Amino acid sequence: MKYAERRKSGKMLRKLRKEQGFTIENFADDYISASTISNIERGNPHVSIEKIKYYAQKLNVTLEDISSMTKKEQKNREKYRLKLMSIENMIDLVDPSAGLAKLRQLDESYFLYNPGIVYYLKGKSYYPKNKEKAETYYQKAIQQIDQHPSSEKTNMKSVCYNELGTIYFYKNNLKQALDYTQKGIEAFIPDGERSYVKSVLLANKAIYLEDLGRLEESIQTIEELRSQPEEFKSTNSTLSIYVLQARLHHRNKLYNQAIQCTETGIELARINNMYARSSELWTLLGNIYFSLEKPEEAEICYLTSLDIKEKMRKEHLLITPYTQLGLLYLSQNNFRGAQKSLEEAVRIGERTDHLLPFVNALIALGNFYLKQKQYYQAIHPFERAVSLAQKHHFTKEEEQIVVNLCYCYEQIGDLERFQNYSKRLVSVKFRSNHNGLECI
Repeated sequence: MKYAERRKSGKMLRKLRKEQGFTIENFADDYISASTISNIERGNPHVSIEKIKYYAQKLNVTLEDISSMTKKEQKNREKYRLKLMSIENMIDLVDPSAGLAKLRQLDESYFLYNPGIVYYLKGKSYYPKNKEKAETYYQKAIQQIDQHPSSEKTNMKSVCYNELGTIYFYKNNLKQALDYTQKGIEAFIPDGERSYVKSVLLANKAIYLEDLGRLEESIQTIEELRSQPEEFKSTNSTLSIYVLQARLHHRNKLYNQAIQCTETGIELARINNMYARSSELWTLLGNIYFSLEKPEEAEICYLTSLDIKEKMRKEHLLITPYTQLGLLYLSQNNFRGAQKSLEEAVRIGERTDHLLPFVNALIALGNFYLKQKQYYQAIHPFERAVSLAQKHHFTKEEEQIVVNLCYCYEQIGDLERFQNYSKRLVSVKFRSNHNGLECI
């Protein structure tokens, strides 16, 4: 058993023991001592497999059970984390009240898997209208994080202290605001998540020091702020780099790098209220999870992308998330959900001048009917799509549509149109290859 597996198994065994209400001493006997049990739960590599199996049996589980539970917990952790990201997006970019309503629907698992974050999000939800209640939840979040040292890398403690500092700044209590801000700086983990918060804390500290008349300290803080990495610039060019990198990683099946890059972009878009970019990045993240065959996570991403629609001025940006959501539902044989999403994508496409996403929506709608062997219904969106694709030189899409139309006309017995599109397929493939058809 590898060290990483031992650690995961040890954590799960400790969790099971605590859930059953026992101390380590309760399980110690002549074969396995309390110190050995402690080593097992910490993943010590020197403990024999036999001892681990024996301890597991005392907890009424096998190592196979532990492995299965660990995998399930990891899957839940990822799903819960993504759901909370989605809710934070709604709070910041859509409607804090709607975000709070979603938080109230969460079960206790979210508190267990994400210490402090649920309380922090409740604080953010209340902040616009009830700062006293917001303060209470930020304090609760800090307390919960303190009880779970493993969650320190989230930097949620620094984020909460920053929010508390802001509350007291607006209360005109500058000393308390500065105190909370300094605590946030001291709690910051350099290689942790939400790295932008260090710059935010330093900026606020400089403001509070200046207002307190401590100008020299304020200048020193500004110099420290200038020396921070420039990874969270609020510019479209920076976000374009993140989007491009994520897409390249996705194409090369480097999914972990693609997710990391996309989530960094999502964070930057959120804190700068960049609605269109946020929607684009959430759709991209959904595509990555779709490729990983994680439909629940993909659905969360696509729905989050569409949550922002009321705030977006560029309606055409909604075509792709609706199309992708429809394709996701189609892959699950959820035909009602697929049809609703794909028809909405097509309706929006008809109102805009952005033709490539509209063509892709028409292709997806045609595939929706094709999967159900409704060939006559499939032909209509395919014919519309192929006309646009040819006119605007979308050669790759045209080839795909022509293949589908060949199949549809063959299935309904229209041999004349089948032959016409077969000839057209040769022409399209020739145009897609600058050197002519490849030799086989």
